[in-house]
Amino acid sequence: MMLRIGSRAGYRVQGTGGAREKELSFLNPEPRTPNPEESGFTLIELLIAVVVIAVGMVFVLGALSQCVAVLTTSTKTVEANYLLNQKLWMIDEAYYTTGSVEGETSENFSDPDESFSWALKDSVITADLGLETAFVQDKLNEESFRVAWNQGKMSKYIEVVRFVKKLE
Repeated sequence: MMLRIGSRAGYRVQGTGGAREKELSFLNPEPRTPNPEESGFTLIELLIAVVVIAVGMVFVLGALSQCVAVLTTSTKTVEANYLLNQKLWMIDEAYYTTGSVEGETSENFSDPDESFSWALKDSVITADLGLETAFVQDKLNEESFRVAWNQGKMSKYIEVVRFVKKLE
């Protein structure tokens, strides 16, 4: 038995036959003439494949757009929390010397956070906090601090409500 390399079809097996030649017959399969009725895809099969891929892409792109919206909201919320904490520290420093004064104040943050605005509202506590807090209720104001921003067509905000000492 002899193996010869060099024909276009690949390896060619020459020999006298037998079991060994049958084992190596996969190296040079007989060329098959294609049947025109069996080869390729039909137009309907191709259209169905395109529709299935298009529907899948619609779902993937919808999920991607939702992920981008959630990421934007969470980024803005984290930034608003940072700005809220920063402003509360500044307000707290002023309260240690002057106390809380009733009224409302609001403005926009400066560069680079001009897309955010803040509002502070100090008011007298009107709700009954219960008997155990009646003696301190007269000495406290309710303070509502809000940081807001616009996201698309919606206005979003975070808010902190706390009780602060009244100015005496």
